[in-house]
Amino acid sequence: MELYIHFPFCRKKCAYCDFTSYANCSEALVFSYLTALKREITFAGERFPNAVIDTVYLGGGTPSLMTPREIESLFNKLRSAFKHFAPSEVSVEVNPESATDEVLSAFRDAGVNRVSMGVQSLSDDNLRSVGRVHDAATARAAAARIAKKFDNFSLDIIVGLPYDTPQLVREEVGEVGELAPHVSVYELTLEEGTPLASAVAEDRVWLPSDDEVAEYMDIAADVLSRGGIERYEVSNFAKRGFECRHNLGYWTREEYLGLG
Repeated sequence: MELYIHFPFCRKKCAYCDFTSYANCSEALVFSYLTALKREITFAGERFPNAVIDTVYLGGGTPSLMTPREIESLFNKLRSAFKHFAPSEVSVEVNPESATDEVLSAFRDAGVNRVSMGVQSLSDDNLRSVGRVHDAATARAAAARIAKKFDNFSLDIIVGLPYDTPQLVREEVGEVGELAPHVSVYELTLEEGTPLASAVAEDRVWLPSDDEVAEYMDIAADVLSRGGIERYEVSNFAKRGFECRHNLGYWTREEYLGLG
């Protein structure tokens, strides 16, 4: 069984995001959520006593906002709740500004062996335009820290952002492909009700056309392939052996459980 765990808190909600996440929440609310989450983990272990946990994915939100103590406590609960907890892959999502050495070490010590970081763009103009709280330099520094602690990690890029051009996409995808063995390239989706959707509707922000975005995806796939990072799923590219087992499980309809 694959296990997905949600941590719905962020430092700031991005302008394009319609996921279940909440910004600038109090420590008391985070504590209450994690307490409830651990109860849910206990119930899940009782409901599925014979489940063999193959992969774990901790997503969000921004799980790297958790403290080392919270990280340790959460993974201790997973190990105690599921009798057959021996996952081959344990992934966690992080953001550049909160992927500190202390947090990365805490995840590694808790059993995490794969990190996925949302870079989204290496253009500061693009990052500002969609409300990201980090800049390109912060992302590069965080990628270097991750590479020192984890062999298996992914860097995420979004194409179709306001300042994207063929040359920019070619350069930034080429750079992340040199840094990481796995790259996710997502097309920007304009979700109804988000600040970015409102800005586009009011002509305060202009986005590339669908045809331009399709071109950017083709450029990304070509650049990554030339670097030995092959497409194995619609938005995911990896060197051989670095494919995300958890995400592949969704595509192949493996049994999974979502908590949080």
